[in-house]
Amino acid sequence: MELIKDFFIIVGIFACMSLGIYFLLHSGDAKKKTRQTIQDTRESIQEINQQFDDVLEQLQEMNTPLEKAMKIVRSFNEKVLSKK
Repeated sequence: MELIKDFFIIVGIFACMSLGIYFLLHSGDAKKKTRQTIQDTRESIQEINQQFDDVLEQLQEMNTPLEKAMKIVRSFNEKVLSKK
């Protein structure tokens, strides 16, 4: 009876060690996948930020012509509306 008990203890120890090693090995893979996902997300965010910067630059380039057009419209409105 004592021999069977010792056998099961040894088998249990090896089973627990095997499970521990298995989880340790696969946790590295999960960390790699998580890091890759984070890196992909960062790259995507940087791409979107670059696109926003490009759009902002294009809009700022349009400000000067729009301001000139608004001055012309205002002066026209002042001339036309002041004549009653």
